[in-house]
Amino acid sequence: MRIPRIERFASSVLCVVGLAACGGESDPPTTPAKTMSVTLAPVAPQTAALTTVSIAGEVSGSARVDSVVLTYQAQRHVLLEARFRTELLATQVGPATVRVDAFSSEAATVSATSSHQVTASDAAAPVLAFFDRLAASQRVLRQQLLDALPRNPGNAEYLQQKLRIVGDAGMLAAMAAAGRYHWVTAAHGNGDPLQVVLGFPEESMRAEAAAALQRALAVLPHLEELLQRRFPHDAVHIQYGFVVGSSGGGGMLSLEDRGTYDARWRTGMMGFQQIIPHELGHSYMGHERITQYIELYGHNRANGHSADPASWTETRGWVPGLATNSGLHAILDIADLVGPEAMSRILLRLHLLGPPYGTSLSAAGQAIFVEESPAEHRPAVAALAARIGA
Repeated sequence: MRIPRIERFASSVLCVVGLAACGGESDPPTTPAKTMSVTLAPVAPQTAALTTVSIAGEVSGSARVDSVVLTYQAQRHVLLEARFRTELLATQVGPATVRVDAFSSEAATVSATSSHQVTASDAAAPVLAFFDRLAASQRVLRQQLLDALPRNPGNAEYLQQKLRIVGDAGMLAAMAAAGRYHWVTAAHGNGDPLQVVLGFPEESMRAEAAAALQRALAVLPHLEELLQRRFPHDAVHIQYGFVVGSSGGGGMLSLEDRGTYDARWRTGMMGFQQIIPHELGHSYMGHERITQYIELYGHNRANGHSADPASWTETRGWVPGLATNSGLHAILDIADLVGPEAMSRILLRLHLLGPPYGTSLSAAGQAIFVEESPAEHRPAVAALAARIGA
């Protein structure tokens, strides 16, 4: 199903604000509630005044704002279902502010201003792009779940739950109508905008989905710091809660929801918060072991640790200097020897080389580790790089 595009419209907003004098948040009003209507002036054609259902600002004296009702008055109504439109334009782009300037038991003065004005179609585009991508992958997700069933009998209960979700023909419309997505316009390290959209299929996932989005936003700057390059896409699309297991690449993450993951967690599985930097890392790198290093870097840096692996609290069981260290542990030994600046140069060159998933690191990839290392460490780094593998 394709989500229809929002048509541009000129809008005014009617704010109905109930005011009451009261002594405390839980006290009943001491005088009858006052009701006042304020209409925002219509904005220029092809733009929308963006508002929010909560009031931000000052209330003089002991006044309390009891309620606010916002009603869109549009010239054209060939739009998405109203709740989706309101959620999209009201919450995700920027709120209007409604301030109570003064009031008495007889009268009140209220002003309302829009803090952001953008074209409706531009405001909607990142979310609509996410839904387009999810619609295109819905059938693929279902087939992946079906293929996984015979190979994972222990997870059959969870796989069947996800099959019911992605097999629902009305899933996308229900998500849109209920506003089951989070959208943030973040920024790359160079200031360019980065659209981050996360969608989830069930209302029970809303809080944990928001937490997953915040984790992604916390990790992304550290990945750019490590790779010395902006995230290689202008959008991050996170499909949350549709699958068992997670995957990433090309600016898209398909994440298992935390509730399911925690329910089936066993010793040896990574912590849930590590999954997000790992799958984000695959947009930079296909090679699994190198992506694991990117994961640990992003995870530990977002948790407040330095770029030095010796300071990290999560290392996937690394014991520095063991003669048997290989794979990720060999990379961590290299990082311990050469330092963060050399590792950033190594990772940038590896990103440009593009070692693929599922194959042993090539001689060219191994050579990058050696060439960017201080001369005194090159023999040890060469030996370690040869043990990185796939």
